[in-house]
Order: sequence, then C-alpha cells, then structure tokens
Amino acid sequence: DNPDLDLTITNRDNVYVQYSVYYKNTITDNVIPHLIATGVSNGLEFNLYNANPTIAGANNWDGDLYVYYELYTINN
Repeated sequence: DNPDLDLTITNRDNVYVQYSVYYKNTITDNVIPHLIATGVSNGLEFNLYNANPTIAGANNWDGDLYVYYELYTINN
C-alpha cells in the first residue's frame, strides 16, 4: 500500500509503472518469464506467463522470480 499514490479512477491515466523481471532458473528449468502489467484496481495487477514454446515440464518454476518495480504519478 502506498497512501501517496492516487489510484482513483480519475487519476489512473497518470499512473506509470517501470518494472524489470529477473528469473534465476535451476539446471532442469526451461522457464522464460514474461510479465505484463494489466491494470490497477486496489493495487497493481500483473499477469505472469512462461514464454518458452516447449511443453511445460515437471521442473518448471523451480527457480527464483524477482520483480523490481517503481510506480510514478504525473499530476496535472
């Protein structure tokens, strides 16, 4: 929660997010994480996908996923 961030409907066009994704995989893991910001409601919403075109195996998502993000607002 960030009380200084105005997420009201009238201000949502002024909210910007900058994020980067890092995934530390294991030896047998073939995940390619793909993260998409999908909106704002009570907080920031993301969808997370595996962008690897091969069929998911038993060892997928065994690694460590890190998402670093910053939120900005521009008030007029």
